[in-house]
Amino acid sequence: MREHLGMRSLHKIVLAILLSTLWACGGEEPAVEPTPEPTPAVEEPTTEEPDAPEEEALSLDMRDSTFQPETLEVPADETVTIELANKGRFPHNFTIVDRDISVTVEPMGSSVVQFETPKSGTLDFYCEFHRGQGMTGKIRVRG
Repeated sequence: MREHLGMRSLHKIVLAILLSTLWACGGEEPAVEPTPEPTPAVEEPTTEEPDAPEEEALSLDMRDSTFQPETLEVPADETVTIELANKGRFPHNFTIVDRDISVTVEPMGSSVVQFETPKSGTLDFYCEFHRGQGMTGKIRVRG
């Protein structure tokens, strides 16, 4: 029986050696390709023209019986934006007859007007409600 147990152990050892050898020689490990490094993004040149700088809006305060400032300067042949702010106790109006503009602004309210300027000259503006009290102004066109 002792011989029988010895043979069994020997078979196990031989089998283990064979399996180890087969496993070790069982083929090559699959080749691992290196991960490519990300390519930095290259900004393509554009053919677009840079945006022209936007003109800032002009501000005009409407106070009881006055505009502040009374005179505004604007570029010739451009679109102009004027922000109106009524800082008075009464409704006021901003009228430019030559541009068909007439906007009424309630006390402590605001509004915005936009219009094309002429090539040269001066535009007169006034408050319809207080024109007789001197609530008038001028827009000088430069260019």
